[in-house]
Amino acid sequence: MAWAERYGKQGKWRARYTKPDGTTGSEPGFRTKRAAESWGNAEEEKMKGGDWADPKLLGTPFETWAEEWYEAQDLAETTMSNYRSTLDSMILPHWVGWGTGSIKPINIAGWTKKLRAEGYKPSSIATAHARMYTLMEDAVDNGYARKNPCDHKRKRGKRSDNAPTSSEEEVWTTPLGALLVAERCGVLGGRDEDFLFPLTIAYTGMRLGEAIGLEKRYARAKLHGLIRVEWQLVEVRGHFYRRPPKGDGRRDIQLPPFLVDLIADQIAAIDKNFCACDEPHDDRPREYTFLGPGSGHHRRSNYYRRQFTPAVEGMRPVRDGERAPVYVSYEESSWPGAPVVGRNSAGRAEAAWLPVEPGLTPHGLRHSHKTWMLEDHIPEIAQFERLGHTMGGIRGVYSHASDDMRQAILTGLQRRWEESLSARAAISPRSAVPLLDRLLREHQAAAHLKGSVAEIAKAG
Repeated sequence: MAWAERYGKQGKWRARYTKPDGTTGSEPGFRTKRAAESWGNAEEEKMKGGDWADPKLLGTPFETWAEEWYEAQDLAETTMSNYRSTLDSMILPHWVGWGTGSIKPINIAGWTKKLRAEGYKPSSIATAHARMYTLMEDAVDNGYARKNPCDHKRKRGKRSDNAPTSSEEEVWTTPLGALLVAERCGVLGGRDEDFLFPLTIAYTGMRLGEAIGLEKRYARAKLHGLIRVEWQLVEVRGHFYRRPPKGDGRRDIQLPPFLVDLIADQIAAIDKNFCACDEPHDDRPREYTFLGPGSGHHRRSNYYRRQFTPAVEGMRPVRDGERAPVYVSYEESSWPGAPVVGRNSAGRAEAAWLPVEPGLTPHGLRHSHKTWMLEDHIPEIAQFERLGHTMGGIRGVYSHASDDMRQAILTGLQRRWEESLSARAAISPRSAVPLLDRLLREHQAAAHLKGSVAEIAKAG
């Protein structure tokens, strides 16, 4: 049974009660002895019912609990980095100073509303809410909160704008769209390799980190017509780490005929393609199939800013609060144009790039690859195998990818590539990217020869 003690010159009362661990808890500030005893007895009743939390823990500053929670996580470097980013940008700025146990569902609703007003995407808000849910669920388990304020079922209609609360659909593109984006990357980067890199992602379905981490010894195009996804390079706060593919998705990816030749040529063209990182990613330096300028790896932010986003959207990154179009000039064989930079670039340019597929990302090329397989009616088990996924349940036990399925994938990809070349040649027969310019000329010559043979056969 709880009891009360008098303290201070004002004669207030302090409630005293026995905690589950046998120690004595206290709560000051009561005007009467009866009020203090009543409060203490109520706390002990909560203990008996299993619905008790230490008031001192409930009052722990949220930022203190959040840091303790974060330090206790034991996850992959990229996951920890993502957690840190979400905490610092979207969670802590709002909840600093709050008692962890004082947060209510109405406060969570106000927080997500504020994030929307600040312009965060629905997918980012959903991620932050999921992180907050986990954080508060662990707070309940550790006595810092009585209930999870994020675990609250909505009992009213949808918001008027019907904004989604989960991740948005990933943008994907057509084979021609992938070719146009790759060509622009080649123009912006100034190397055939900058054209081949996104094209390889689109026609293999690799993740960006898997493509960045593709070592020369695993690019077995010439001998075996495939590449081996054995590792990926993950970037965490400016450093690259050599790690297994996500979900341990090690796999062989067979290449369509055109890509066999392009990857083989790329491997033959590079010599001692070691990265210029200050420290090896593990025990020794390694040679890579694709490197950025200066033999560095493509850093995600730099690659998006310098090549991929301008190629996709036709707009350069924000500078002085504004985004400028990619201005270009045209000369013979220079389509899609040579970028014009520097002072009065708009006045000196002849045109500006239009968007290809706004919102497309390198991961969107992986989604495109998946979509193309769906359109070609490839069995799901073969899609899973190619993308490095594991099919669960009884289907995964009794389903197997066959050689015929894999060949159907390659046949469909080769057809799509040839159709995209024809569509690209219809726009302009030449390209400012030397590799694509050669491919276009060869494709048109082959098409012309095929047409001539058909005419001769028809005449005969």
